[in-house]
Amino acid sequence: MSSLALKPGSTVFVTGINGLIGSHVADQLLLRRYNVRGAVRDVEKAAWLKEYFANKHEKATLELVAVPDMTVEGCYDDFVKGTDGFVHVASPLNGEDPHSTIPIAVKGGLNALQAAFKEPKVKRVVFTSSSIAATFPKPNVEFSIDETSYNEEGIQRGWNPSPDEHPGTRSLNLYAALKTETEKAMWKWVEENKPSFVFNSVLPNVNFGKVLVPEKQGTPSTIRWAQTIFTGDNFDMITHVIPPQWYIDTVDCALLHVGALIHSEVNNERLFAFAETYNWNQLLGIYRRLYPERTFRGDIQDTSVDKMTVPNQRAEEVLKWVKGSGWTSLEESLKVMARDFESLTPTSRAIATRPNSLISNSFQGTLIVTPNLFEMASSSRQVFITRYRELQQERDQLKEEIQAVTNEKRSIDEELLTKTVNRAGLEKYKTTMAFAEVLCNATTSSQEKCKEYCTWQKKAAALVSGRMKQLGCEVAGAPLPATPGDCPGWEPLLVPEVFRSAAAPVPPTQK
Repeated sequence: MSSLALKPGSTVFVTGINGLIGSHVADQLLLRRYNVRGAVRDVEKAAWLKEYFANKHEKATLELVAVPDMTVEGCYDDFVKGTDGFVHVASPLNGEDPHSTIPIAVKGGLNALQAAFKEPKVKRVVFTSSSIAATFPKPNVEFSIDETSYNEEGIQRGWNPSPDEHPGTRSLNLYAALKTETEKAMWKWVEENKPSFVFNSVLPNVNFGKVLVPEKQGTPSTIRWAQTIFTGDNFDMITHVIPPQWYIDTVDCALLHVGALIHSEVNNERLFAFAETYNWNQLLGIYRRLYPERTFRGDIQDTSVDKMTVPNQRAEEVLKWVKGSGWTSLEESLKVMARDFESLTPTSRAIATRPNSLISNSFQGTLIVTPNLFEMASSSRQVFITRYRELQQERDQLKEEIQAVTNEKRSIDEELLTKTVNRAGLEKYKTTMAFAEVLCNATTSSQEKCKEYCTWQKKAAALVSGRMKQLGCEVAGAPLPATPGDCPGWEPLLVPEVFRSAAAPVPPTQK
């Protein structure tokens, strides 16, 4: 009977604890009475974890700490102090340049090992790798991998992208390279430094099954693929571009991490988290049995199968030791997911709808696609990115145009302020015009008496109105004569002078 390498009550440090697999690892550790210290980028945003685990596990001891940048030298050192085990799940997700992205992942892995090396209490370190660190999937091709297999092809492609390479293919190759390089670097470090702790890695394939808190986590990573088959959304893209391969239940995947951590006889091993093969027609058939009243899409024509031989026997042995039974069936994994799909609100479903979430989620260590399928799967993402960048450029151009218009308006405002009438002068002008019109239209005798004034009024109105129109400002209600006429000596650059001028006759009194 194998003994426990870490006894209940021990403290385990888990990175990426808010992700799909990281949260399940923490859940299974807390269930077994281990204390968990979890690393996240932002403690406030991950506060829901503490509330969830406090309600689920009696006397659960969970601490969250912030590690915003895993590449900082010694970023984990302080948080690993006093711990007995380390599960490194987190990994960088985004990036296009292999010379920056790959070193980030490698540095994060080495920082984890170095932090554990500095803490004498640490007995075990577990790394979440990926099936793509061993090989690309190759449907209908008979081949085998073993514990020594690494995706050297992925490394070459990732480091040396061709200029005309499709962006999707480049992202896949980059991910394969960073996962492979990171795991190889960590094993090399262990071999060279010979630490007192045991180092194990877990290589998960496609994860199906329970999302721990779907209201907060949505449908992350490969969970989305199963949701697509269930709902029919993006069905054609998923079924035509993502090939058949292997799956593992999310809880089983977490339990393999726990086994690699606490099983005293699992020493310096690579555990291949591969349960069984699947294809999309199998998923459709299971959903039809589970929901006979629901209409699903028809079977697809592609009947390819994954013919790869995988050394997963050791992983199943460890799983049986941890939970007492073997792999969770595909039907059971789908049944749990389907209940979540039905219960999720549109808002919850939107949590994971990010451009790259369909393709990968390296926090779970699961990205299983091929170069050809990735070109198609990522095409919509690339279109989105391209359009987003176009909109950014349009926004910047509009900002410049708005600023130019704002400057022009400011200049006009200043000119109007200095060269046009103020409000008091304008009101006086309008009142004078109205009074003159009354006098001029009163009677024939009145018109004769105010002839001089009417002539002046019309000329002044023409000059004022002309100047206002020149400045782009029309005076509401002001008379605009058909012909301005002449008015020697008048230079109404400042309109108020019209009303201050001694040349203006006094309006006659109406009798």
